[in-house]
Amino acid sequence: MTLFCLLNTLKLKAAFYIPVTNSQTEGLCQLIEVADHAVSFIWYRKDPWELAGLAVYHLNEPLSASAWEKLVRVETELPSNPARTQIIYNVKESTLVPDEFYQDGQASDILTLLFGPNIACTTHTISLSGIDARLIYRTPKALDNALRLIYPGSLFTHASIQEVSVWKDFPADLQVVFYPQSIKLALFIHGKLQVIRYLPYQTATDAAYHLLHTARQHGKDAADIRVRLSGMIEKQSPLFNELYSYFPNILFDDIGPLWTLPEGMSAYPEHYFSHLTTLATCVS
Repeated sequence: MTLFCLLNTLKLKAAFYIPVTNSQTEGLCQLIEVADHAVSFIWYRKDPWELAGLAVYHLNEPLSASAWEKLVRVETELPSNPARTQIIYNVKESTLVPDEFYQDGQASDILTLLFGPNIACTTHTISLSGIDARLIYRTPKALDNALRLIYPGSLFTHASIQEVSVWKDFPADLQVVFYPQSIKLALFIHGKLQVIRYLPYQTATDAAYHLLHTARQHGKDAADIRVRLSGMIEKQSPLFNELYSYFPNILFDDIGPLWTLPEGMSAYPEHYFSHLTTLATCVS
């Protein structure tokens, strides 16, 4: 495995690379999480649930069709013929709109108002069951077209759709996933989603401010908020210590008893990739 190794020619960081050791691809599923500055692959099997491999790449620039082409050309060991592929976008240019305030044809205008105009993007709309709202988001048109050409017939969706359905039942009020240059957070009060957003951060103080501000916006005291962390955050790091100084009820996510891990992955904290296994169980 290569840990935080800079691939200068591609402007990528291979945060994790644990290849699939079994050459048999029968029953092997592939989930690809497409984020703004990261792309993650997990390969797994069901019945029973087994995590077979993992690759996580951090990018120094937004993911594009050309960056994708370079990645798959260089990383020739990526499994090329899984039985099933799911493409999960996890991009910040997205928002939830209550059904009562939404009209057909408005999605592009809403995203333009929030994030500015971008004619090189494709707009998507997905309804959320249970909360009378829909998620609208946009993706680079060239990248989306390339992925749909490479993976015809695959599921394409947004991570927030899947995460909201699962997180509402977790014993936590504030779910936080750490990505390169940003955090994704979702606040629930009594199991009901209040807000889900992506926020940039550079320092531990930035991250703590975002969590505190979100809690206070909704009338919650930090001491009463249960926080659950996943993604790229180290235990006992300055970042964690800063968060813990405000939020004493804080814990790290895990993959739960459903999954078995390949040799070599069990040495690493489960919260690094638990958000990916959560997505896999939602879409499989």
